[in-house]
Amino acid sequence: MNLQEYIKEYYGNVDWWFVSEVCQRQHIDRINHIMDIKQYLDGERPRETTLTQIEGKWVKQTNIKLNFASILLDHNVSFLMKNPVTLICGDDEETLKQYQMVYKKGRFKRVDTKLYENMKMCGQAFEYLYFDEKENIQSKLLLPECSYPVYTDTGNYVCYINHYLTNNYIEYYTIYYPDIVEEYSSISGKVKFVSSSVNYSGLPISYRLPKKSNPLEGKSDVEDWKSIIDNMERLSSKYQDALYKFITGIPVMTGSKLSITKDGKGAISQDVIGYVLQLEEGSEFKFEQNKTDYQSMKLMHDTLFNYLLIASCVPAVSMNAQDVSNLSETSIRMMYQLAILKSGVDSQNLMDGFVIRWEQIRKMLESSKIIVNGEMDCEFQMEIPQNDQEVIDNLVKLRSISGISFDTMLGKNPYVNDVSGEKERIEKEEDTDSLNLDNVDTETDTTDTTSEVDTNATAIE
Repeated sequence: MNLQEYIKEYYGNVDWWFVSEVCQRQHIDRINHIMDIKQYLDGERPRETTLTQIEGKWVKQTNIKLNFASILLDHNVSFLMKNPVTLICGDDEETLKQYQMVYKKGRFKRVDTKLYENMKMCGQAFEYLYFDEKENIQSKLLLPECSYPVYTDTGNYVCYINHYLTNNYIEYYTIYYPDIVEEYSSISGKVKFVSSSVNYSGLPISYRLPKKSNPLEGKSDVEDWKSIIDNMERLSSKYQDALYKFITGIPVMTGSKLSITKDGKGAISQDVIGYVLQLEEGSEFKFEQNKTDYQSMKLMHDTLFNYLLIASCVPAVSMNAQDVSNLSETSIRMMYQLAILKSGVDSQNLMDGFVIRWEQIRKMLESSKIIVNGEMDCEFQMEIPQNDQEVIDNLVKLRSISGISFDTMLGKNPYVNDVSGEKERIEKEEDTDSLNLDNVDTETDTTDTTSEVDTNATAIE
């Protein structure tokens, strides 16, 4: 089933079919779910407003908010995307240069980070490639809460709708067909056609962390953390309420008060400043306090925190939850093993979108009379703790025995991100040094010749 058949089957070939499409139940549920996740990350989440009585006064229960979800999200994104993605094309150097130029002019390194952040946060992200005014290829990130991909019953991706509502209650629609892009708006109160342009790249690229039940939809990692964080917030809030409620204690007195005779014997002197409690011998006065079981609270909190680290694949050492003073570098790398495995799966999901992006870039370059034939690939450099000095020493030893190529050595260098660019700069420096050396040799030869001429002239005289 193609797009025309889809429109005919479900909307009877009406012109404004996209207005009904964005109102479908599956789209509304997905958009609402995405907005809930973003509000949760911003700390805008509802809490119970139950009242409790403390010292005779009714007060609201404490609602502690822990911003762990945002911190874990930043850690996951930085671990995989802090270092730029390295482009690779082993069979065609010219293809690699063209793609690197596109990435540089379009600032795709920043785009990759935002794409991965949206994937982790909302489960799905969309990217559209286009030509700017200077005919450079640019990337536009489409917000997940404004995205309405259209799939047929057989799972074919046939169209994309970008729809949003302004504060003035004006609706805007941008329909991405495989060959054209159409824009509509409701400024006049009715949906009307605004403009149309050529689509040089194709449909927006979909990046997702697929659900097990529905691969066409994405699953947010925040959902795996949310229930654990909610329980940690509830535990901390209730413990604080219990601490404030029972910290004063209840006064308890046993025995009887000391009796005072008619002549005033046994009474407290009026010269005493403050309060004095006078009891008979054997009497007792004390404050009874509720013994808070803080050890059980700490155990529960630490257990939940450990569950959270496992669910987010974040090493405890990264959250200052483990002492690393006596650990070797190998032991620390083992702590990051779970994070490496998780990032490896995420990188494969990113690669699914990158393959489509590279093909669209190839298509757009061909429309600009630039032909590229090489097969593109990339390499992710995860932010794993390592001893840079040890890595460099190993590279030098391997290079000295011809056990590694120059390009591979640059690629493994912890201080080099752009291998081809660094290689070009090294070659330019070598050419400059060679040219300077030739000039020095020429000057030396000229000096020697002049000396010989002077010597001959002296001999003649």
